[in-house]
Amino acid sequence: MKKKILLALGVAALLASSIPAGFAADFAQAPVAAVSTNSEVNGVEPRADIIEYKYRILGDKRQYRRWNATRGYWVDPEWIDIN
Repeated sequence: MKKKILLALGVAALLASSIPAGFAADFAQAPVAAVSTNSEVNGVEPRADIIEYKYRILGDKRQYRRWNATRGYWVDPEWIDIN
């Protein structure tokens, strides 16, 4: 039993000494391939539209309407009264 243990330790020591000294350091500093998403590759980032509220006073009524500043159109078809 002792012979098997000593033989196994000797083989392990022989294998450990046969590995080049710089191999472990080079492996630790090896560049890691970065995983990129489709948006990073194309330079496109999804974002929500910017909605602005526009106000006016018509006669004695206060009104508002929403404007899509990103796409340049009115969100609401007509002016909405503020109660």
